[in-house]
Amino acid sequence: MSMQPDPTWKQADPTCVVYSADSALRDPGQMLVEMVRDIRIAGGLAWALATRDISVMYRQSLLGYVWAFLPPLGTAAVFLFLRAGGSFKTGDVAIPYPVYVITGTILWQIFADSLNGPLKAVANSRAMLVKIRFPQEALFMSALLVTLFNFIVRLGILIPALCWFAAQGTFTLHPTSLILFPLGVFGLVVLGYAIGILLTPVGMFYSDISLGLQTILIFWMLLSPVVLVLPDTGVAGTLMRINPVTYPLEVARNGLVGAPCEYFWFIVVVACSLLSVAVGLVIYRVALPHAIARMGM
Repeated sequence: MSMQPDPTWKQADPTCVVYSADSALRDPGQMLVEMVRDIRIAGGLAWALATRDISVMYRQSLLGYVWAFLPPLGTAAVFLFLRAGGSFKTGDVAIPYPVYVITGTILWQIFADSLNGPLKAVANSRAMLVKIRFPQEALFMSALLVTLFNFIVRLGILIPALCWFAAQGTFTLHPTSLILFPLGVFGLVVLGYAIGILLTPVGMFYSDISLGLQTILIFWMLLSPVVLVLPDTGVAGTLMRINPVTYPLEVARNGLVGAPCEYFWFIVVVACSLLSVAVGLVIYRVALPHAIARMGM
């Protein structure tokens, strides 16, 4: 009995996607074309996913949108209490310390949200990735929309706080804040997003990444000028200066009062972050079929 190929294979459902072990890098041109195409058509789906995630996030909680600004405000309150009690010294700041710490914690939160967003979006959509063919970049875009939404909610606390302290005469808002503050926020989002995308391919295989990030972010915050002032000397000062978060955070906060910023290193951080986003998307595209195969096992 001879073995003949099944003639019906040509009639397979054209909507069916077959993932093979062949790397997408065998044809990088085709891969880039597919990436650009998927990004172009992913907007509508990203919006729907972001709306779903925001709705689930806040409708099932008693405090609702309060959770958007409760973590940074809680952190700020702890350090304000410790400083008032003399538990630690922060050094001289150009603005009142309450403004310094509230602004710093809210800016840090958008960086942390940007970093956690890509991995969290993929983890929440594991079932959809296995069963449905869709532009996977929509997951990253939806994570970005959720991050920006949460930041806009937090502005409802930050802006009145800044205006109140400015009205007390403790500091003066500088016109540069209209440009430098959103520019610094953009730098924090791009930096966090780049790290998050680069970690996602590994995080899809090992949950240790998402679990370890929470601990790492606690120490990372203490090595950033979030609640502590950037020292001029010492090991702490050196670590803060090689910390890429320092420069977009300082640009955003110092722009409020017209204080000097390290613009050169800010540009370097943003440029490297944008490049890392592109590299991360390629790595994600290559790793995704293997991750989906493992999820479906």
